[in-house]
Amino acid sequence: MFAFKWLSQQKQKFSLNSKPRTSRSLGLALFSALVISLVTYLVLVGSVTTKGYEIRDLEQRASILKEQQRKLEVEASGGQALRGSEQSSKGGFVAVDRIEYLGAVPAGVGVAVR
Repeated sequence: MFAFKWLSQQKQKFSLNSKPRTSRSLGLALFSALVISLVTYLVLVGSVTTKGYEIRDLEQRASILKEQQRKLEVEASGGQALRGSEQSSKGGFVAVDRIEYLGAVPAGVGVAVR
C-alpha cells in the first residue's frame, strides 16, 4: 500500500511538473513571437509612412519645378521674339535718300527707289 501511494504521488508529481513546463515554454515562445511580430509591424508601418511623406514632398517639388520651367520657357520665347524683331529692324532695311513718284500709280502712293 505504501509503495502504491508513493508511486501514485510520484506519478502526480511528474505529470503536474511536466505539463506546466511544456505549456510555460510554449506560452513563452508564442509571447516572444507575438512581440517580435508587433515590433516588426511597427517598424514597417513607420517606414512606409515615412516613404509616403517623402513621395508627397517630391511630387510637390516636381510640380513647382514644372511651373517654374513653364514660366521660364514663356520668358525665353518672349525674349527671343524681341531680339529677332530688333535684328530684322536694324540689319534688314536700307535708309531712303529720295522718293520718286510714278505717274502710273494712283495718286498718294509712293515708291522708294534706290
